Amino acid sequence: MDATAAMDLEGAQRPPKRRHRAGGDRVEVYAGDTRFVAAASTLTSNSTYFASLLSANWRGNDDVGPRELFLDQDPAPFAILLAYMRRGSIAVDDITTDVLALAEFLCMEQFLLAVKVRWYQNIGRGRGPVLTDDDSIAAAFDEEHGCIRTAISSGLFPLFLKRDDVHAEKEMAVLTISELTHDNVQTQVITVDEAGQTGMEHGAMCLIGALNGMHLKGYTKREPQMDKSNRYEEITVFSRRKHPTVPSGRATDIFIPGNDEVNERREHCDVKQFAMLLEETDTWDENIIAPSEFSPHVDDQSDPFATCTFEGRSNWMEIHGFIARETDYEIMFAPYAQSLLAQFYPDSKKDSFRRCRMYSRRIPRPTKM
Repeated sequence: MDATAAMDLEGAQRPPKRRHRAGGDRVEVYAGDTRFVAAASTLTSNSTYFASLLSANWRGNDDVGPRELFLDQDPAPFAILLAYMRRGSIAVDDITTDVLALAEFLCMEQFLLAVKVRWYQNIGRGRGPVLTDDDSIAAAFDEEHGCIRTAISSGLFPLFLKRDDVHAEKEMAVLTISELTHDNVQTQVITVDEAGQTGMEHGAMCLIGALNGMHLKGYTKREPQMDKSNRYEEITVFSRRKHPTVPSGRATDIFIPGNDEVNERREHCDVKQFAMLLEETDTWDENIIAPSEFSPHVDDQSDPFATCTFEGRSNWMEIHGFIARETDYEIMFAPYAQSLLAQFYPDSKKDSFRRCRMYSRRIPRPTKM
């Protein structure tokens, strides 16, 4: 037998090599009558339910093929959750009560944490203080509403989708304009009191400083039913949500918002900042009352309630973006504006024309205030 024939005979007697099945980490999940294929690591890293089923002592030989699991659940919500497991994000519009109930069944802890944080913040009501860290918010959700299924059966699911700005708890800021007389000269003094918050009373200031400070702190919604007026003072009330939206970089970043929510977020990501233009037409004298950041004094620049005043400069408002006319505030605070004009132009003639105009621009909302 020659060498070639011997090699052929040896090859014929040698058992064929078994092909190594790629994807030994692969798992076949049958949800209802639908087959899903996923990596075991994808399932176990997102669900303690799957982590328990696919524990180390259950692992088989790679050559056996993918493991099979039967999940007695509807395939549609599982498909949505599996997509989330793979990419780490989920569209809010894709989340249904079935998706939330299945996530709770599968013990998807990080997903459920994000759900509870968003839900609790959207509801905007709670017995305790305002909470800021994710774990505390989720614990408060459990205490207030029980498990996810309980919250759903209580009719709260719509508040997971969209936050409640009507019934949410509020915090108030009270702007008071007091009329004082000293040496037969009447002046108006403005103070701001953040109601119910110790040490949050802000002393005498200008109207522009009061509005800028309140808006930076989130007090942007008018509460006209709480306003008061008498011969000595005018009280105007503004409010903000007690439980603000959780900032980015937190558990709720997994949610992809819908178009309506994107537009709402844009409104809450920036804030109005105000400036005032005072004019006397006889001499065309102009004065501008601007936010504190334009002050030449460094100490004033960090005070959101401070302002600076300087003689008008050509197109200053336009150059710095103060182009939106605030006619509602001009009407609301007209008596104060007239008093302010009298202080700035005490020597103007009776038939001269004086006016006060308010403008605003939008600036990014600071993360802390």
